[in-house]
Amino acid sequence: METVALAAFHSSVADIEPERVEEAFEGRLTERLTGWGIEVIPSSVWRRIWRRYAEDVGGIYDRSSGEADEQKFAVVREAVYRDLVENHSADAILYVDVKLVEDYGVRALPQVCGETVTPYWPGGWADHSQAPNPATMVRSSCLVGILVDPGGKSLFGRQAGIEGMETYDVQTRAVRPPERVFLNGERLDEATAVVLAPFARPARPESDAKESPSDVTPTDRP
Repeated sequence: METVALAAFHSSVADIEPERVEEAFEGRLTERLTGWGIEVIPSSVWRRIWRRYAEDVGGIYDRSSGEADEQKFAVVREAVYRDLVENHSADAILYVDVKLVEDYGVRALPQVCGETVTPYWPGGWADHSQAPNPATMVRSSCLVGILVDPGGKSLFGRQAGIEGMETYDVQTRAVRPPERVFLNGERLDEATAVVLAPFARPARPESDAKESPSDVTPTDRP
């Protein structure tokens, strides 16, 4: 694989804008991929091409419901894939999303998307293993990457926990402030490495492949 196009970044988390995801991860993804000799088409190219074809079909969103027209969406996506191949020599498209994962009755550090993630709590998380009650609920962010070929076939899906976002402990709620999101560069680097791991290792026969908690079924794309 020589050239990968980055699709527009997505966020399934209400308090995290797609622009924040792009700012945190596009440079890291690009640096790692180019370090392996893979050319990267930036997400700005995807957005420009998508807007052009979306305008050609009069927009993909229904004005009354605000929901996407599935048929128009499919037509535009196919046109974007074709353009990326014909004009930019893309071999694959990488979709990137950030989602929330919930854990209930948390005493020890939870495993989130295959990674140990520290729950968010002002002043630092306290181990609940010896506490009378566990934390009621912990929400953590998770980075998801799905690679597809220009025909739309999913090649792989990977995920990695990023950081704690919200904690309910008994009757107290703590939420990570927006300005404190994505500040731990080391965690962002680690999540990026996990999501891109298949690029760094030879492909294995399906019969030999073993799923890990970091693998996701690459059926749904942002």
